[in-house]
Amino acid sequence: MNRDLRYDIARDISILWIVLVFHLSAYLGAGYNLNNNFSCNNITWASLGCFSFISGLFIGKRDLVSRRDIFEFYKKRLLRIYPLFLLSAVCLYLIDFNGLVETLYGLLGISAFTGHQPLTLWFISMILLFYLISPLLLRKTLIARILSSVMVFFVLGILFKLHCCDIRVLFNFFCYVMGVIVLKTNMWRNKIGENLLDNIYFSVTTILVYCLFLMFASGSFVSPAVKAIVACLGVVAILSLASILNTLMYRRNSILFSNIAYSSMALYLFHRLFYFFGLSLFTPGSTLGKVLYLVFIVFPVGYILCFYIQKMYDKIVKNILAYETAIFTDIFCSRTCRKFILGDESN
Repeated sequence: MNRDLRYDIARDISILWIVLVFHLSAYLGAGYNLNNNFSCNNITWASLGCFSFISGLFIGKRDLVSRRDIFEFYKKRLLRIYPLFLLSAVCLYLIDFNGLVETLYGLLGISAFTGHQPLTLWFISMILLFYLISPLLLRKTLIARILSSVMVFFVLGILFKLHCCDIRVLFNFFCYVMGVIVLKTNMWRNKIGENLLDNIYFSVTTILVYCLFLMFASGSFVSPAVKAIVACLGVVAILSLASILNTLMYRRNSILFSNIAYSSMALYLFHRLFYFFGLSLFTPGSTLGKVLYLVFIVFPVGYILCFYIQKMYDKIVKNILAYETAIFTDIFCSRTCRKFILGDESN
């Protein structure tokens, strides 16, 4: 699958909303915290759902048909995410952002079923859970992917009814499997979905309808089911907005968009630490001062650090995989040569 800038822009929109708006509001005082605002909370759900969809889309291009395929999948996913996740979890525990129980459950990937979700890092813990069950989903045929996805969704639904599963897991799993499934459909092969997003009338209408839902949100919208449905529309709205921006930009500033998207996981993992240490070093007296300080000083510094953390870490992972491949090749060649020599001697 060729890299599509619209998905980078969609990730940019999502991570900037979460880091620069939603989570930043928690550092401005109780009166400014957006967590209890339905509209802002739903945009955050949609942003995370967008990440889940794009993750499923990228993961879904492969079929896991053998044990070696599954082993390689697990190895690369764990190397890609877990060490940075572990580092972030330990650091957030050390600054008393998350408790020990929540941190341990999160690192084990079972926090969604325990009622002890670590703040912020619950999403990464959940994604690891999705990767764990992905071999059940990444089948060769469309019908096999649909059936396995429905089966897993049914199990998660039962767990939710038994109050053993977080509703956010159901919503994000739905977004994730939509990405996994859509790759096997004619809609994807014929670029129908992408062409639909490129249609300015469809995109603008989707965004306006979603905004209307948010504007007229009331107490009736607090139902988890309704919230999830509205957030699904929000995922499409974010993808539509990304498509519009992609068209308007004509690939200008594409490097910046790609770099922010590339750093998005590290930004998500470490932005709480940057805010904590930034405000520990200096705390402006006014709310406006805090906003300006966090947005224009702390965040840019944090973004640059996250970009190079991710780049350095990816280089380490690449070297590890290359070293492992070299060892495997040497062992294979040695065995082949030994068989060849012994075969000659026996003759």
